[in-house]
Amino acid sequence: MVKNFSNVNVILIHIILILILTSVLLSGDKNLDLPTPQNLWLRCQETLIPFNYVVEKDEIIDSDSVPLAKLRRIELKFYSQEMEGRKWGHPCVIYMPADPEVFNSPEKRGKVVIVGQRS
Repeated sequence: MVKNFSNVNVILIHIILILILTSVLLSGDKNLDLPTPQNLWLRCQETLIPFNYVVEKDEIIDSDSVPLAKLRRIELKFYSQEMEGRKWGHPCVIYMPADPEVFNSPEKRGKVVIVGQRS
């Protein structure tokens, strides 16, 4: 399993905030003033559940775009809110260089690709 989840935690928190903002933007009311991040937090705080995630798969794969490169592919799922007894789940996939020397180098540090979708 993944040993260092601190970067994953930060990424997932950002995904949650983006999902919340997207739901507000897609609500259909064009006259709606955009809420501040603090107002979004207060609006959704009552339905938030304790932050947790499950790593469903953690593997090393070949890169499609760079033939000799190896990537670490992490599939995980987390739940952001519970409304009317139903949890809102979010599966996502994170791609990052498999070689620690590459992802710890200054020019690559903190650069990952996240593929997220709403379930």
